[in-house]
Amino acid sequence: MYIWISKLFGMSNHFNKKETNLDLNKVEEPIAEYSSEKTQLDSELISVLNQMLKIGLKQIELGQTKPHEQVMTEMKLKYNFK
Repeated sequence: MYIWISKLFGMSNHFNKKETNLDLNKVEEPIAEYSSEKTQLDSELISVLNQMLKIGLKQIELGQTKPHEQVMTEMKLKYNFK
């Protein structure tokens, strides 16, 4: 009877044998490969990025920017977080 029950529930038929399966509780992240077909930026995108950088640098020179501390203080007051 024990043999039938052990086969039914997948139990070992040896009373004193300790079976350890190290892979039982092992979780592995699936291997994912992230890639893009485009490896270079379009010339149009590069042109837009260069224009944005020039505008940003000009704003810095003219003093049209705010320090980080001031921006964070305004955000804390506006959205009520600490």
